Amino acid sequence: MARVWMRMLKMMMLFSGLFMSSLTFDIHLVKGRSLVAISGVIISSIGNQYALNASAARDLCEHLGLTIASKAQVAEAQKHSLETCRFGWIDEQIAVIPRVQAKSNCGSGKTGVVVWHANPSTKFEVFYISLGAILLRRPGSSWGFVGLLKGLTSVLVLIQMFVKSVTSMLTICF
Repeated sequence: MARVWMRMLKMMMLFSGLFMSSLTFDIHLVKGRSLVAISGVIISSIGNQYALNASAARDLCEHLGLTIASKAQVAEAQKHSLETCRFGWIDEQIAVIPRVQAKSNCGSGKTGVVVWHANPSTKFEVFYISLGAILLRRPGSSWGFVGLLKGLTSVLVLIQMFVKSVTSMLTICF
């Protein structure tokens, strides 16, 4: 499901990016590392190395019509088994690693949401909210309703951008 969503998102953003964006992100390099969104949270990167400083992480999410995850959202996902060994930027402009099991070479052997108050120019990945996961989110969560509204708004924005892009393509072609 996540792969299908990412492919659709890449295709839509490729078309919209050709005509509407001044950003220089190559959408083909964007990779979601988690195959399954846990509590709606996915970590993503550009390429195979840390490539996003704090502002680029936010710009990438905005460019893709996604919402950068907050610390509370990453903490909720960590409680439901989200675990990585990679730092990612979050909304509060801090880098975090969600850890379920202590491991000496990941997050200094700590568990929970391990925080690093790094310089905003330091490059990491980014945690974002998956729209599909938000729409399927379990009821009763503290941010589910707000996430649903943001998710629906983002979907509408993506559809609007896609329609504008297709219209622009047709205008150019004919």
